[in-house]
Amino acid sequence: EAVVRLDEERTTQGLSGEDLWLALLDRFKEEISSRDKLRLMDDFRRIYYVPTFEYQDIEGELNKWNLPQDTPQPLINVYGNLIGRDKRVIFARFIEVLMEGLNSITDIEKKAEFELAIRDWLFDFLRNNLTYRSGLSDLDEVFKEKVANSLLIGLIFEILGKAIGLDVGIVDIVVDAGGGYHPHTCNLLKLSNGRRILVDIWRDAKEARHQMIGLRVKERGRWKSKIIDFPEFEGAKDVEGLSEDEVKAITYFNRGNASYYQGDYDGAIKNYEHSIKLWPDYVRHYYNLAYTYATKKG
Repeated sequence: EAVVRLDEERTTQGLSGEDLWLALLDRFKEEISSRDKLRLMDDFRRIYYVPTFEYQDIEGELNKWNLPQDTPQPLINVYGNLIGRDKRVIFARFIEVLMEGLNSITDIEKKAEFELAIRDWLFDFLRNNLTYRSGLSDLDEVFKEKVANSLLIGLIFEILGKAIGLDVGIVDIVVDAGGGYHPHTCNLLKLSNGRRILVDIWRDAKEARHQMIGLRVKERGRWKSKIIDFPEFEGAKDVEGLSEDEVKAITYFNRGNASYYQGDYDGAIKNYEHSIKLWPDYVRHYYNLAYTYATKKG
């Protein structure tokens, strides 16, 4: 109901999906628990971020996952007494305690240290419970089969990170740290002390140094999507993750790839065309569309 009411305002005020989520949190921050926040985020993500996301019980599935064996000390100090004999807990309680711990820190450097500890814990949590598989496109596959590609891993990291209070988004990697053309996505984490970090769970890199990155850069007061190299990434005044529509475009692009490899060229073309509508400036989507047409024609 909260989402529906705010969506009516979104239509009249021209808010983006991300603006809507921030407004939702702000309006109800005094009224909802972290468990409710996870459910609201589930509904929000299903409606606005990944159109086919139908799996409803994120929390119930996360409760079945194994916790990391090695936990950063700052987090042990906060939630150590929550761990039961079977090393499983109510996951929403973890989220709530970590959020409270983060919000209680006023020193910027100590807060950044705590944010890095949360990064390490979430990183290990996802690495330990998920197996990589290409050709996936929807979050429900993550929870049903415990498999994910780079985008889906990044989305889960973003969902959980934002629930705790991290400033995290999705970026597109065009050229990786070794100079290879292996396009995939990873997370951009912005710390309270101003540092920005590329977290690439798929590549097992808690602090990656990829050579070419697709994200949003603030120029002359406006956010613009562009591909920049790593030195520019480090030196830019302000950067953020891709927009809602751009992440959706990657989702449809991945679906197009899955359809192509299954021999469903019409399905691939439909998905590539949808991705282009959402992100018309991104060349890779046009290339795959053209290649699919050529393959179909024979």
